[in-house]
Amino acid sequence: MFNHILKKTLLFAVILLVVWLVVVFYWQMTHRLPDAADVFIYFAILPLGLLLAYWVLKKFIDGIKYLLQAGGGATSGATAATANATSQVDNTDAQERSYMLELLATAVHLPQADSPASLLDLLQEPKFEPKPSTVLQTHLGSPVLCTEVEGLSVEALREELTPLTALHSPDHELLDSWLRSAILIQPILESLVKSAQEYLPVPDTGQALPTLHVHMLLPEAWPEPQRKWMGHWLKKTVFSGTWPQAKLIVTVQPCFGRLESAAVLDQWNVYLNREQLSDLCLLAAVDSAIDSTIVQDWERQDRLFSSANRKAVVPGEGAAGVLVRRVEKLSTQTEGTPRIALYRVASGQRDQSAKAGATVSGRLLSELAQHAMRAAHVEVVSLSGIIADTDHRSQRFTEVVNAASILGELKKEDDLVCWSPGLSMGYAGAAATLAALGAAKEHVAKEKKPVLWCLTQDEFERAAVVINTMPA
Repeated sequence: MFNHILKKTLLFAVILLVVWLVVVFYWQMTHRLPDAADVFIYFAILPLGLLLAYWVLKKFIDGIKYLLQAGGGATSGATAATANATSQVDNTDAQERSYMLELLATAVHLPQADSPASLLDLLQEPKFEPKPSTVLQTHLGSPVLCTEVEGLSVEALREELTPLTALHSPDHELLDSWLRSAILIQPILESLVKSAQEYLPVPDTGQALPTLHVHMLLPEAWPEPQRKWMGHWLKKTVFSGTWPQAKLIVTVQPCFGRLESAAVLDQWNVYLNREQLSDLCLLAAVDSAIDSTIVQDWERQDRLFSSANRKAVVPGEGAAGVLVRRVEKLSTQTEGTPRIALYRVASGQRDQSAKAGATVSGRLLSELAQHAMRAAHVEVVSLSGIIADTDHRSQRFTEVVNAASILGELKKEDDLVCWSPGLSMGYAGAAATLAALGAAKEHVAKEKKPVLWCLTQDEFERAAVVINTMPA
């Protein structure tokens, strides 16, 4: 830290000294007597301008380096994704490639499903049935089509949280979407904490109490103060008295709709296995677009679904979460209760945006899937399907279907079956991603065959993860 500050200070001093020497030399050579304005401009404004130009140029070069590294210098999206995926999975040593987490429990709260089991049933026959909202309207006064969780009342919570909001973020009023998100995610956290308590050591056995890591993904559109007080409120209402505070770590992170869910899980996978820790980790996400402010913004941005704009987004909402831990012991599994594992993430980046409008190739996703299968020691012939986090729009799901077709050719059978919770609901952000993971766990437990969990919400970034029963 000290060296970093010293380096910056020396750079600033060198720039000042050089500018001053050049300016003084110029004045002497031209026999010019500077006035007060000249002194201020050349001794203060010019050095600061040079520093600003240096900072901007450095940021630009760093951005170019990032893009080159992300794309791997490839000329196509598939090649770029392959290079990136290889760097993250295949270039690690054999032991780290085989790391896995045990999926202990999942929970979902969506407009048409309130459990992973009911969500899995819904996936078999997806029905996208947005309904006219009773409260949301377009600027023309027509009702907005949306998919919302019925029976949510925000007024009691608004009354409870108004003093807290006035204290921590007086400049922001409580939006309905924030309150609905709080109501949606609270039972998810309570359910998963209850599941975590089942893995506490037996009292008086001398075993140490595991640390519970709680990571909440909240919408990136929320102001930072709102995310902070939401985290504090949930920590107080959900975790107070249910888990020792000394063994509780709560993190609230903005979710930009990229690969945050997979990234957090993969970081836990490496961290817990490297350090041989017995910690429990809870990841939850929530999002809600059932709010007049959001609808107005989407309408201005031409993102709001309507009969004239069917490629746009339907406002929706939902919450989901998972509980995981490091696999500590591989024992013979009891009949009917398989232990489910989540393996390493293979991720990559397209060279063109998926919003370009053209049909999106599945080559990229299929190659990532093959990287993920190699890490999990799973053959393509054993795959039973793909569960993705795509929404109701056809383009992203077409990409998944195209990837399944490529994998199906490798399997030398019919195309793999593809499912997505998003086909039955509107926009739910990262909650849809974790809901897909919950459905994947439920499917593997039922069929005893591996599936691929695929992430496709971002314009550029893609990821694939194998979910499978643990080896006996």
